[in-house]
Amino acid sequence: MENEIIKSSKFSVVIKQTSKGHYYLGQVRVNAEILGEMEVLMDSALEMITKRIDKLNSSKNGEKKANIEVKLSPEDEKLFMILKSFRFKLSEQEDIPAYMIFHDSVLKYVAKQRPKTKEKLLQISGVGNKKYDKYGKGILKIVNQFTDWE
Repeated sequence: MENEIIKSSKFSVVIKQTSKGHYYLGQVRVNAEILGEMEVLMDSALEMITKRIDKLNSSKNGEKKANIEVKLSPEDEKLFMILKSFRFKLSEQEDIPAYMIFHDSVLKYVAKQRPKTKEKLLQISGVGNKKYDKYGKGILKIVNQFTDWE
C-alpha cells in the first residue's frame, strides 16, 4: 500500500501500512503557536486520522459503508423522505447537486440511527465537521422533531 497523507492547513500526518496489513502513523506535524491551540488541533487531527483508518479498513474488507444497503422500517422510510426533501431544498438554495450535500446512504443511516446529538451525527460515515457546520443543526432538528411526533 502507498502511504496515505492527511493534510490540513494546520497539520499533516502520514499513515503507513505494514505488509501484514496493520496501520501506523508516521510523523505528525502540527502548526500551532500555543499549547492550547496544539491540543485542539491534535484532537481534530486524531478525529480525521481515526475516520481515515476506519475507511481504509472498511475498504480493505470490502465493506464500504456507503455501499451497504440499509433496510428501513416504514417509519424510518418516512424520516428518510423528509431528510431528502430538506436536502433538496438546500441543494436548490446552494445551486449544487443534492448528493454533494449528503448521499442517500448517509440520509438512510441518519433515518435508521436517529442521532440526537452532534457527537452521534458525526459518527455516521459521510458526516464530517464541515458538513455538520453547514447542515448538521438542520438534520438534528428534523430528527428530533420527527421523534417527538411519534
